[in-house]
This record gives sequence, structure tokens and C-alpha cells, in this order.
Amino acid sequence: MKLLSTILIFCLLAGCNSAEDEVFNEDDLYEPFFSSDYYVYNFSEYPIDFYMMNLRNSTSADAIYKQHNYQQSVDAYNGFTKLSFKRSTLGNVGFAAFYDDEIKVQRQKWIANDTENYLIVYEANSQLKLGFLARTNAIDITGDPMVRLVSFAGDMNYTYKRGTSLLLEEIATSYLPITDCGTDLQIIGYEYDFCSLESRGYLVLVLPNQSLAIIEE
Repeated sequence: MKLLSTILIFCLLAGCNSAEDEVFNEDDLYEPFFSSDYYVYNFSEYPIDFYMMNLRNSTSADAIYKQHNYQQSVDAYNGFTKLSFKRSTLGNVGFAAFYDDEIKVQRQKWIANDTENYLIVYEANSQLKLGFLARTNAIDITGDPMVRLVSFAGDMNYTYKRGTSLLLEEIATSYLPITDCGTDLQIIGYEYDFCSLESRGYLVLVLPNQSLAIIEE
């Protein structure tokens, strides 16, 4: 069993379109609309420019990379930014991370509610990937650390209190109370003493390079 001696822990800390693109602008945001927060984490080796836009069904794939949709640059190796974005009630939003013409990724997501969300940029086989996950808060009942897991490295097994369960890719578990700090939770061969951390709620991410990252929730 490997002991995870180094782990990334993150705490919370920010033109015109042509007619044929058929993208939203401020005047297209039919009432009511939502202004939501998005937490962008860059776990790749590439410093990225991050883009977001409201989409129509006929929006071309590359329209999101227009300067009008640029939000903010995010550093490589664990960069972070928090973005606020005004979303139409239609709910279809495009996200993109851009390093150069060969290294970029985009994703469309139907947003069904007004919750805050995580956008996870990571690397697999020298390609950028973009994961999406709803943000939530741990409910502290016992005073013990609360952990939920999510994999961006495919489906895998994890062990919690000696029971083995399947972790499906990009689907977070419910919160797991940690009472035996160093051995309750084991995943990809790692154990970690969550009781050594100050806060009570954490999101544990499994990345494709067989490393873990922890986001404080």
C-alpha cells in the first residue's frame, strides 16, 4: 500500500459574432436568466485560455473560440479561477479550453438548474480533456471529514471501510464520512489521513496519470 505523501489541495479564491454563427449575445438572454458561478481547475501541463458561451442548436463547433467568448487564462499545473457567467434559461452552454490549434478541448452541457459547478481541465494521452461536475457542500453531522470521489480516469474500484465499490467515470459518489482517518478510504493504492486537514468536506479526483487531487468543498 502506498502512502500518499504529496497531494494537491485547493481552496476557493475570474468583439462581435457574425450572424451565421447564431450565438447568443446580451440581448438574446430571454427573461428570466441565471448568473451562475463556475470553478475552473486546470490539472494539465498547459496554460490555457478558457471560453464559455450560450449555444443555439445550429452553433458551429469553432464559434466558442471567438474572442467575444474568452473568459480568463488559467495557469498550468493546478491553476484555478472562479468565473461568473450569465446563462440563458435555455440552458445549453459551451465550454472550451485552448492552448494552441492542436491542443484544445470543447464541451457542450445542458445545465438544468442554477447550481454552482466545477469544470475540470486535465490531460490524457497528451490531449486536453474537460470534465463537468456539480459543486456541493458536505453536511457535517458528526464532525468527521466528509469525502466524495470522482474519477476522470475511467471506471475503477475503491475501498471504503473494507467494502469494495465501483466508481463510475465522471459520476461523483455521495459523501463518505471518514472515521478511521488513514485507512477508511483506499483508491488506486493510496491512503491519506483526511483528519490532518482543517476543513470537513473534500472532493477527491482521480486523474489519468494515476494521481489524486483534493478540492476543499
